[in-house]
Amino acid sequence: MGRTIVRLLCLFMIILWVSELQAENAEKKRFTVSGYVKDSSNGETLIGATIVAAGSSLGTATNAYGFYSLSLDPGQYELQFGYIGFKTGSRVVNLKGDVTINIELDPQTQQLEEFEVVGNKQGVDLRKPEMGSSTLPMKTIRQ
Repeated sequence: MGRTIVRLLCLFMIILWVSELQAENAEKKRFTVSGYVKDSSNGETLIGATIVAAGSSLGTATNAYGFYSLSLDPGQYELQFGYIGFKTGSRVVNLKGDVTINIELDPQTQQLEEFEVVGNKQGVDLRKPEMGSSTLPMKTIRQ
């Protein structure tokens, strides 16, 4: 009877220990934010677009299909989406589970100032149309 009580106590302690480990793992669980980043003007995916959790060093970039995946701890984040030549986009997400966020970025156009290309090289004879020509001796051609 004494052995039975010891075995039950050991079993009870093991169950408590396992449930405590599971509770710790549940608290440390990370969730995934994933989706596609596309061009709003034509729907094409943007390869190499960046996704960053604002105020942290956590981020990723889209793959060759415009897809991204970022694992984060539970909590609220502002995700910033960027791509060269496009306006930055952002979304606030409260992570309590895995989330899919697809986003379209707007192209950013800029009007450039007028400019003029001027050359002033002296001694160029433009009357001979020999630009890009080469001469090969017959000996070289035969070889």
